[in-house]
Amino acid sequence: MSSCIDQSLYTELTLTPDQRLKVPTRLLYEPHDPYAVHIVFYADTDEPVTWAFDRDLLAQGILRPSGEGDVRLWPTRTGPDAVLNLALSPPPGPPTSQPPSQW
Repeated sequence: MSSCIDQSLYTELTLTPDQRLKVPTRLLYEPHDPYAVHIVFYADTDEPVTWAFDRDLLAQGILRPSGEGDVRLWPTRTGPDAVLNLALSPPPGPPTSQPPSQW
C-alpha cells in the first residue's frame, strides 16, 4: 500500500542574483496520482500557485540536470548542503493551475 507524502517547507525564489524571497511551499505526492508530484507555492497572492510534474523528473533532477520546457531541475552541492534547483516557466496566457480536487 502506498502512502501520501505531504511536506511543508520553504523555498527560495530568486528575484535577482542578490535578492531572494522565502516562500512557504508544500510538496505533495498522493497514491491516486502515482506519476505526479504537486508543489504548491503560498506566495503573497490571493490564491496559492500549484504546479504538477512527473515524479521521475524529480528523482532524476536530484542526481543530474533534468527536464526541458516548463520544468527544469538540477542539483548543486552534495550531502547535508545539497540544494535542488527548480526552474518553472509558465506557458503564455492566463493561469490555469488549480489544486487537486481533494484539497
